[in-house]
Amino acid sequence: MKLLRVSRRLEIVLLLVLALGVGASLGGRSTNSSLVPLGVSVNSSAESTADYCVGLGPTPTVALYEVQFINTSSRRLQVNVDEIAATGAPHSLTLTLPARTTYELPVSSLVAVRALVSGAGVLAQMQGRSASGSLVVSASCATGPTSEWAAAGLSTVVGTSNQLELFNPTGTPSVVNVAVWTAGGLLRPQSFQGIVIGPKSLQLVDLGSEIVNTSDVGVRVSAQSGVFVATDVESSVAGMSWITGDATPRQHALWSNVGLERANPTVIDVANPSMSQSARVSIAVNGSSPDVAHLSVDVPPNTLVSYTLSPNTAVAPVTQAEVAFRSNVPVISGLVQIHNTFRSVVAPTPSTRHLVLSTTLSGTLAVTNMTSRAAVVTVTSMSGSQRVVKLRGSASYQLTSAGKVVLVTSTEPVAVVRVDDRVVGAIPAG
Repeated sequence: MKLLRVSRRLEIVLLLVLALGVGASLGGRSTNSSLVPLGVSVNSSAESTADYCVGLGPTPTVALYEVQFINTSSRRLQVNVDEIAATGAPHSLTLTLPARTTYELPVSSLVAVRALVSGAGVLAQMQGRSASGSLVVSASCATGPTSEWAAAGLSTVVGTSNQLELFNPTGTPSVVNVAVWTAGGLLRPQSFQGIVIGPKSLQLVDLGSEIVNTSDVGVRVSAQSGVFVATDVESSVAGMSWITGDATPRQHALWSNVGLERANPTVIDVANPSMSQSARVSIAVNGSSPDVAHLSVDVPPNTLVSYTLSPNTAVAPVTQAEVAFRSNVPVISGLVQIHNTFRSVVAPTPSTRHLVLSTTLSGTLAVTNMTSRAAVVTVTSMSGSQRVVKLRGSASYQLTSAGKVVLVTSTEPVAVVRVDDRVVGAIPAG
């Protein structure tokens, strides 16, 4: 019988690395789908009736895996959990989550976890801990399967293991094809085509078996039939990353609170999946001063371009910056930061649901409307109090939030940042 650890207080201490990404360096602090220097992190899995956690593979830096469930609702909910291994029989159990509590469930390595919730209001994320119990890495669980998945900024350089973990949560087989972009163009390795994922099964794809010693890689997984859930697991002796990717290429993106110190290189990898049209990408970097750096890069059809943000003579070094880009065609993007020998990768952050986690009872939230349309933003504390704000297109607003756990919902995609030093984590949750 697995032990279940219950925390009655929603004081979620997420130890975060000083990097954007979904990884953490050895002995450092954790991230999920977006990590920023002040500790704001973003994923996409709150208020769900089903959660799928994929990427719990063995690595040198993780001794214990667990799935954390956060019941944000005011009612008791039941969760049916299945652990599905790459080999062997599934393991099932049922949890009862009291209102507004967190549960951390230890799980085996090299499994996928499917959690079905008897109602809405539960966030789930997977976590990896070191032998001493420190949080090494964290990432959101998916809220449903998809027929497309993409990520950029991946690496297969010597000393790095890079593995795609593909989970089929349905009762029928799925067949997928994997396309890869590098600076040399589009690759479709034969062994990456027609991959069969059996019913309720986990399939592992070693990216480095075909894409050898390559530092900047973009990947797209497309279902020929059926659906799947995907996570890219990148690890080395320095640490590991969970890259939860994106369901579709996009024409605009934003990363909040990016550190652009010259000692820590930062790049944006952009893969253009178009067969015929070049991507014209405009990048805006808003620093801690009023100055804005405007940059541009052209990405030819079916290729990947890596653009260096830091060190860059056109970009002033700052500890906090907002990086946004727009493209004339949908592209696959990832922001990569390198601290010592560890790479952390992050997908863009905007969402219509954000769960903000803090160690303090009050703080300042900065909300930015990422669209040209007006947005209605509702901020709800775990006690049930609410505040409603209307934001015009592309506008930002700062407001004081009360409570250690705050849910932010909006009618349009927004970016949410806690702007005080005491923040532990923020989780865009869709």
